[in-house]
Amino acid sequence: MEHVLQVCDPHGHARLTRLINRLHNTKKVDKMAARLYKCKQIVLSLQYDRGQADPLIKQIREKLTVFGITDWPKAWQAIKKVWASKFNERAFLATKKIGVRLDKVYMAVLIQTIVKAEYAYVVHTTNPTNGEESEVYVEACRGLGEALVSDMPGAALSFTVVKNKAIKDGVKCDKRLKVNSYPNKPIELISNSGFIFRSDSNSEDLPGFAGAGLFDSYALEDETHKRVSYSSDKLVNDTLFREDFMSKVGEIGEVIEDVYDGEPQDIEGAYSTDGKFYVV
Repeated sequence: MEHVLQVCDPHGHARLTRLINRLHNTKKVDKMAARLYKCKQIVLSLQYDRGQADPLIKQIREKLTVFGITDWPKAWQAIKKVWASKFNERAFLATKKIGVRLDKVYMAVLIQTIVKAEYAYVVHTTNPTNGEESEVYVEACRGLGEALVSDMPGAALSFTVVKNKAIKDGVKCDKRLKVNSYPNKPIELISNSGFIFRSDSNSEDLPGFAGAGLFDSYALEDETHKRVSYSSDKLVNDTLFREDFMSKVGEIGEVIEDVYDGEPQDIEGAYSTDGKFYVV
């Protein structure tokens, strides 16, 4: 983002630098919000035409075409919206708390094919609620994972799975699969477009800092918001399906952790409408 801003709008880049300096000296909430908004508008107002001769910007557009993304205006708008999410209030406050300035946060965009997800899940291979290494902790929701990792209202399905390896090593447990809380997120996100533009910043994987979810992601086409009816949701009312789902997601976490020599992992994935599990 920073390179493109310098190429396309040097004046805007200078303004942004001044605003960030003022932000980190701001003590009033209303001034903070106003300056973050101004930062966002600078990024969202970037015009591709001003820098289209730049090799990097040309390469971005050419690669999108190779991947089958031909609607450049929509793609450019999605890229800018992800970049601009660097100036979300929650991101600013979270990074400020750990002493990271926004001018040290570098925002890139990861473009992925969308899995048509019936359910999305996030797996922590060490339980973050109690530090227990023998447990896989999972949160899951209906639809696309943005409903899970963003600040959309409601709670996800939360469950823990005791690792098979831990049981073999003699760890005692009352129940291998345990539901901690049932879901109540009122809305699920559905998308029929082929691609999603996701945030990928250098602040998302700092030691001791869970940065995932601070920034925003956008599908090439707007998602459909659908109200969830949990009375007919098989993850809630079908015990056999739920336990099979929990067991397999737990196994995915354990297998991936083993690949990385037992290092704790933070994994995002989806259960698709055709009954397959994906790691995204």
